[in-house]
Amino acid sequence: MRFNLLLWLVAAAMSSVVMSLQGREEDPNGLMRCGTQFDIATAVAAAGSDTTNPGRPVVATDGTDYLVVYRRTLDQPMGMFASLLRADGQIVRTVLVSNPGFSPSATFDGTNYLVVYSRSGLIYGTRLNRAGMPLGELQVSSGEPLLASNDWPVAAFDGQRYLVAWMSYATWDWAAVYDIMGARVDSEGRVLNEFPISRELGYQVFPSVASAGDNSLVVWRDSRPGAGGDNDVWGARISPAGAVLDPGGFPICTQADVQEDPVVTYGAGNYFVAWVDNRGTGQPAWAGSFIYGVRVRPDGTLLDGPPERSGVPITSLPGSSWYPALASDGRAYYTVWEVEGPSPSERAGIFFAQVTSAGLPADGPAEWGGIPVGASTEWGSNLAYGSIACAGKRLLITWLCNAQLMESTKKIQGAFIDLDHVPQQPAWLELRQPQPTAGLELVLAGEPGCVYLLQSAPSLAAAA
Repeated sequence: MRFNLLLWLVAAAMSSVVMSLQGREEDPNGLMRCGTQFDIATAVAAAGSDTTNPGRPVVATDGTDYLVVYRRTLDQPMGMFASLLRADGQIVRTVLVSNPGFSPSATFDGTNYLVVYSRSGLIYGTRLNRAGMPLGELQVSSGEPLLASNDWPVAAFDGQRYLVAWMSYATWDWAAVYDIMGARVDSEGRVLNEFPISRELGYQVFPSVASAGDNSLVVWRDSRPGAGGDNDVWGARISPAGAVLDPGGFPICTQADVQEDPVVTYGAGNYFVAWVDNRGTGQPAWAGSFIYGVRVRPDGTLLDGPPERSGVPITSLPGSSWYPALASDGRAYYTVWEVEGPSPSERAGIFFAQVTSAGLPADGPAEWGGIPVGASTEWGSNLAYGSIACAGKRLLITWLCNAQLMESTKKIQGAFIDLDHVPQQPAWLELRQPQPTAGLELVLAGEPGCVYLLQSAPSLAAAA
């Protein structure tokens, strides 16, 4: 007898669940197609433990093709590059965007891409056409190079113009802390105005932005005094005219302990915000952290709990989960994040989860820890900075393969997921340290694509 929901019951009775996708296009049941990971750019940096060299790659899409942006710090030419990929992974062209350039973000306006980045303390942008050819650079933030410190720019398109947000402080003011700034940019690359989004006490850093088609939502990590801890998640809505609709921002998550690295997307009629959260771990964030998320209505109302306890766990498997990224196809939300760990390791790499429009994980309980889409296959390397874009029903997930052995070099990798065949349960489960429920002895065996549950009394054999 076949039980489609049996694995959910088994997972609740077990203390550890480990999943791994096999590198194939389709499992034996035809439930999933997921291409193996592939190289997008090789030898982008010398080996080393510092993931900021070369830093995070990002990906955007025009609905058909993908633009992957990354830094190269090894050999010539160095700088920030953009590679245009087809849906089959073929690289059409690679172009130099800026030299140097740091902390990129990219978006598409229906005709052209805009890539924003920092350089010499200022925020710049370069537009590229659909074919991946540069159309010219613009200076987004005001000021002179090296006389200000602006970093971590992000951009979204609201249907008429871009909204660019970044973190900023004045280098000449020793009492200054980071604030969140913004600017509107038209589709021709003209900066319309620059304005502050949040200048509250404490640090406001690492913004993310998404647009609902009229207003936009900027979220960031906030350390203002009097909130739930050293780091919380706050946000503010921005009108198409550049007006801050929530002066000073509004709290999204002020749960005790640490919340950081927030990201936001829009789809299914609401924003979805995800972040790193170490609530209830009893450990510092670097030693143990989860990924949480919350839906936010376009009017700023939280749908999944009040700020002091908001959020639904996307992954709550013990470990260190970091740097989430989001995309949406208008019906659901798609999350990727990195899990730190020794390499090679079944629990280290880039992981993925679907979140329904109701704000709940779709692929299994949060305790399962997500579906692995990228795994390190080399000793002394780890995967970092997952990024994701959705073109129709095909997702491209990219990341940095951070090689650390001296004879190795770092590279940018990716993998595709077909949304028509994302499994509702993984193709392979390994359940460890079974904790039998009263009167029930569970023994598990399996093979790729099929898991068997055996119950001792009464005798039962079920293919799950």
